[in-house]
Amino acid sequence: MSKHNYDIFISYRKRCSGDKPEMLQLMLEESGFRKRVSFDKDNLNGRFDVELIRRIDECKDFIMFMVPETFTTIRPLNEEAVETGEKATWDMEEVAFYEQMASLTYEEFETEIKQISHTGEIDFVRIELGRALHRRSRNPKQINIIPIAPQESESYDFATLQLPPDISGLKDFQAVFYSNSRVARFKDIKGDLLKQMLSKPSYVSAKWLVMTFIALSLIVAGSKTYTSIQRTAEQKLEFKDCRTYDDYSSFIKKHPDSPLKSTCDSILHEFNALRNDGRASVNNTGNRDIKDREKEWVDVKWNPTITLPQLRSLVDMMNNMLLIPAKNKEFIMGKTMGKGYDSPQHTVVLSSDYYMCKYEVTRSLWYAIMNDSIVTEEGMLPMTHITWNDAEAFTKKLNKLTGLPFSLPTEAQWEYAAAGGESYPYAGSDNIRDV
Repeated sequence: MSKHNYDIFISYRKRCSGDKPEMLQLMLEESGFRKRVSFDKDNLNGRFDVELIRRIDECKDFIMFMVPETFTTIRPLNEEAVETGEKATWDMEEVAFYEQMASLTYEEFETEIKQISHTGEIDFVRIELGRALHRRSRNPKQINIIPIAPQESESYDFATLQLPPDISGLKDFQAVFYSNSRVARFKDIKGDLLKQMLSKPSYVSAKWLVMTFIALSLIVAGSKTYTSIQRTAEQKLEFKDCRTYDDYSSFIKKHPDSPLKSTCDSILHEFNALRNDGRASVNNTGNRDIKDREKEWVDVKWNPTITLPQLRSLVDMMNNMLLIPAKNKEFIMGKTMGKGYDSPQHTVVLSSDYYMCKYEVTRSLWYAIMNDSIVTEEGMLPMTHITWNDAEAFTKKLNKLTGLPFSLPTEAQWEYAAAGGESYPYAGSDNIRDV
């Protein structure tokens, strides 16, 4: 088992947080906490599960880093409460299980985890948070819990977040709120975060500084090299903060001789190629017999705040949008057989043509647009566990970045596109066995 003790433990949902936790760790290490921050299972030694709870039991500051989707997989029994705001009802057997996991000894935990790891999905984020809250309830002076949450938006509000009883204590602690509009190095929350922490930054002693100064004074021949290395390191940190076209342009103007200039030039070239003078190609994979070829291009007003990951994702998404020629088209809407709320069938006339994405919104696309994050784990899978309000916020973000009127499809638009001009009860057939 690792002998290294970490003062700070960052808990986060890996599949949806992108690179934000890593940026938070970097900010803390640059602020005097070098090699004192534990944040990723990849850094753990020995058996991950037991080492994880050991670090939680020994840390001074437990940081619960959240994005809007962190707790969306933890659903109440009355799932409508997520939308309506009514009091949530929880599975108390599940609550009791996680409360037990939070209070076990290392030996008990290892035994228990071996028995259940092959029988079902375990929410380790919930165990981490529950463990920290349990320790806090016993020794409040030994551990501090700090929630770091996105600022309030149309789709997220930490104040109204409902959590099961085993982790609801998180709401009792003062949260630090960060801007969720782009990946940042969390400098804007640094002051508030450090004030709340029990851990104190490590400062270099005065004696060491004097000795270093004397040594550097003697190494005159190497001073220019040292200055150059220091300047390059500072430029690398500044380069990491660049996100938009204007950011990279400003960097080149400020540092025309920087070794990073060629990288900036390549990025700017890609920006220009993707923006394509404000024109975006659509319907590239759709019907190639469209007579009006102009319908394969749309004029886009790219927002100056757009980042390269967002631009790449949007261009790819628009290339996979299909034109649905529906203007003044009449079709029979509703179930073709059986009973239900879609009956009886009725005639609907669509007012205009529209474009629809050929594929579902993927996790990669969602996080690029909403969090400006790059997701590599299961990035091509469809985005799940989001509410209607989340989807509305997504379309509004698309509108803001492109100036185009994106929206969720109406029921009629969806059914017309899905039917493909046919009237089969199933996709392309009257027989479900053929589907």
